[in-house]
Amino acid sequence: MGTSNTDGQEINETAYLMQSPQNARRLMGSISRLEEGGTARAASNTTETKVKLTPLQITVGQVPSQEELVDLYTAVGWTAYTDNPADLVPMCAGSLYLACARDASGQLAGLVRAAGDGVSISYIQDLLVHPRYQRQGVGGQLLDAALEAVGNVRQVYISTDTHATNQHVIDLYLAKGFKPIGDYNCVTLARLH
Repeated sequence: MGTSNTDGQEINETAYLMQSPQNARRLMGSISRLEEGGTARAASNTTETKVKLTPLQITVGQVPSQEELVDLYTAVGWTAYTDNPADLVPMCAGSLYLACARDASGQLAGLVRAAGDGVSISYIQDLLVHPRYQRQGVGGQLLDAALEAVGNVRQVYISTDTHATNQHVIDLYLAKGFKPIGDYNCVTLARLH
C-alpha cells in the first residue's frame, strides 16, 4: 500500500506510521478487515452485483480526473455537483484537505474533502463512497483520516440528508463524535443556490 502526503508525494507505510501512528493503525486495521473477505454491493438495474474488496490505497492531496469525479458523484446521486462538471476538479483542488480511496485496480472508491481555515473551523464538505464499496468501512476510514488531519480545531461540522435511507451515514457520524447542532443550543442556517 502506498500513501501520499499533503503535497501528493508518495511516502512508505513506515514514514506514514511515524507521522501519525494512531491513524496508520486504524487504516491498516480497516484494510486488514477488508482483505479478510469483505464484499461490497451495487444495484445494477434489478440485479445486485457483489464486488470482492481488495486492499485500498488512501492518497492525500491527489485530485482525481474530472471523469472520475463525475462518475463518483453521479454514482451517489449528487447531481447538484455533476450539473457543472468543470467545477469538480477546481473544487477538489481548492479543498483544505482531500483524501481519495482507490481499489487495487486504481478505481476511485471514495473521497473526503474538507473546507475551512484549519485553525478555528473545519467543515467536512463531502464524504462519498461509490455504491460498490458502501458499508464496508471505506467511509469510516476516509472520515478518520480527515478528522486526524483537520479535526483538531475548535469547530468541526458535517452535514447530511435526513432521508430514512441515510440513517447508516448519520449513525457513522454519531459514532465519530458528531452531535446534532441543536445539542449545542445553536442553529445552522444555509443559503443554497
